[in-house]
Amino acid sequence: MAKKGGAQKRSPKQAPALTRQTWAKWIDFVKDHAKPEIFFVIWLTGALGLRCGEAVALRREDFGLDAEEPYVRAAGHTNGARKSPGYIYVNRSNWRFLTKVFAKGLATTRSLGTKHGARTREEEYMPPAQGYLFEARAGATQPHLNFMAVYHNIKELAPVFLQKLQAATCLLYTSPS
Repeated sequence: MAKKGGAQKRSPKQAPALTRQTWAKWIDFVKDHAKPEIFFVIWLTGALGLRCGEAVALRREDFGLDAEEPYVRAAGHTNGARKSPGYIYVNRSNWRFLTKVFAKGLATTRSLGTKHGARTREEEYMPPAQGYLFEARAGATQPHLNFMAVYHNIKELAPVFLQKLQAATCLLYTSPS
């Protein structure tokens, strides 16, 4: 697609699809380096196949984990979450994780790099009993977390993860001298 004057319009690169093993490493990395809420949103996108906007717009009422066939309802409560509304079946391993998160919360210990060196911070996220799982900051236009907040975290974490992954791959393929 050419614009007037001959300059071509560039589109942003699509994120690559990850293998199951790489996805598991990515999730572990996010759990160690991001807030538990951000980790949970990213986990929901991968485990349930949701778009980020759909995941941040989920309400506690959208989870039917006590049903005969457990489900999550992508109801599309807000404009950004109306891409693929419907019921999503929750498999057994994801059901176990979700019931544990809703019962006990989600605790993470994340690594923070500061000018004084690396340190760790323990954080907890307890999903609310009702309403949006990811509430917005005060004064926000939407009642739930904006997907751009998650996007900015991913954009910050992805290059670091890639470097870590490439370093691990180099170690695998480097022959001992």
